[in-house]
Order: sequence, then structure tokens, then C-alpha cells
Amino acid sequence: MVLYLTGEGDYASAAYPVRTGLIVPLTPPPSGYPQVLPSPVVSIGGVNARPTDLIYAGPIPGCLLGLLQINVKVPVGAATGDAVPLSVSVDGVATQGGVTISVHP
Repeated sequence: MVLYLTGEGDYASAAYPVRTGLIVPLTPPPSGYPQVLPSPVVSIGGVNARPTDLIYAGPIPGCLLGLLQINVKVPVGAATGDAVPLSVSVDGVATQGGVTISVHP
């Protein structure tokens, strides 16, 4: 599953010298694209994704810095249905409540 968010924090000290308005290069820096640290906690259907389920959490190549892409596997045991609760927490700050997604086996 691919999630898109904003408000994940500041990458400027990690890899990019500009805080706003930067288009993330399509070619990653030699060290790779920076990842959000600490890693986000993704909860789908009441089950937190394991660290091994979190594939990527960082900037989106070709987009403005400040947009976050999270690639995550739906965790084993997550509820299924048309309105499954989804939440993401970055460094203890959670996304807005009431967000749902459709999850089907």
C-alpha cells in the first residue's frame, strides 16, 4: 500500500540544504533518499505494521520536499472491509482521526 502525507518533519539537515520549495531530485543522493526517523508507526485495522512491513518512508522523487510517501504492507491480522481505520504516527504525532481505507483479502 502506498500512502501520501504531509507534515513529517524536516529533511534539511539530513540531505537537502533547502527547507522549502525544493523539488526532490529524480536521482537519489549517493547516500540514498533520507528516511523519516524515527520510523512512522502505521496502524491498519487496529494492527500496527511491523518494522519489516514498513518498506519506505521518505520524500517523493520529482515532488516538492514536504510530501511524504510511505510504502507499507497491510499487517497480518488487520481487519478487512470497506471502512478499515488507518492511522500514522510520526514521532508520537498522529494523523487526523476518522481516516479509513478499503482492505480486502
